[in-house]
Amino acid sequence: RLLPTAAGRTDALVAKLEDGLRPALLEAISGRQPAEVARHAATLRALGAASAVADAYVQCAQGPLFERWNVARRGFDGAASGAADVAAALAAFFGAVGETAGSEFGWLSKAMAAGEAAPLVVQALTGALETLRPPLEAALSSCLPPPGGPPGAA
Repeated sequence: RLLPTAAGRTDALVAKLEDGLRPALLEAISGRQPAEVARHAATLRALGAASAVADAYVQCAQGPLFERWNVARRGFDGAASGAADVAAALAAFFGAVGETAGSEFGWLSKAMAAGEAAPLVVQALTGALETLRPPLEAALSSCLPPPGGPPGAA
């Protein structure tokens, strides 16, 4: 073998380039700068790091959804909250999920190749909803009567 350490050194160089590009990609995504996202994503894909693009997008896209959940939860976190408060907060939250899907797809489709934006938006939103599953279940359960309880006992 002519250069026995070349593969390892190449891998280390690619990893260093990925690490250097990631902050710029995160900044471009959070700033919704399609041209910059496209430029950094193309470079990362050329390096064989397409998953880094998806990971960065998911990280940035989920934060605002978690913030909206916190706002919704504040709408019914209190001793005086009733089923109507929880239902209204959940309706507002899920309305925000729908709005988020549309707005995220709108700007991301300008930054990604055809067919890439929708799967990334779906990945980000479903990942966030999976993370929020326990508090969502608790909120929904608080609106419903306990198992075996009388209707309207929530």
